[in-house]
Amino acid sequence: VTVSGVDAENYILNQGAGQTPTLIIRNRPFTLTALKQGVRHDGTTELLAGVHFALHREVTIGGIVTMDFNPMPGYEDLVTDSGGVIPLVTQSLPVGSYYLKETSQPEGYESISAPIRFTISASGALTLSRTQSAELQTTIAADGTLQYTLVVKNIQVLPAPTGITAFLQPFAMLFAFGLGLALMQLFRRRRRGLAAGASAEADALPAQTPPGTEGPPGDTQTSAPPGAE
Repeated sequence: VTVSGVDAENYILNQGAGQTPTLIIRNRPFTLTALKQGVRHDGTTELLAGVHFALHREVTIGGIVTMDFNPMPGYEDLVTDSGGVIPLVTQSLPVGSYYLKETSQPEGYESISAPIRFTISASGALTLSRTQSAELQTTIAADGTLQYTLVVKNIQVLPAPTGITAFLQPFAMLFAFGLGLALMQLFRRRRRGLAAGASAEADALPAQTPPGTEGPPGDTQTSAPPGAE
């Protein structure tokens, strides 16, 4: 009996002469780090300090799986440090599903309204529910440790117009509004012109005798030329 493959270091095979081989399976050790990241409009990023979070457990109430209304004791106010690390969101959390909720909006960035749900399984696997506000990065260290990094992202707020741009913005809005009204009036006049033209063409057509109103055959009257009476 042999053991091979990517995770061979996590399997221990005990076998001796005349003995039944015994295979011991070890879960790969893992670490978990949660980071707060700001994404600028030019695509660059920065780690954000001083952002507040609360961590909630997932509970089942009346057969419905939901987020516990109250944060976990000791996890009510988690504040990111200078490196953007969210404290206590680590591999030390017990097995289960959690909701990471942003409770303060970082300055200059949009807020995250929906909590971020992630799950730690009994085997040490970590999964992230679908969201656009976070991503789960996975790497393997030289010693085989599986390293999870939960990156929570905030998008930079569009800067307010300043200087000449701010001065001209109301006039640009008025110009766009006036241009829209002018185009609507032009369109209406064109429609009225087309309708009037169609009506005039209909009036200019010669009147036609409706089918079935002609006299009987041979009943047509003709005028005799002068002097032919």
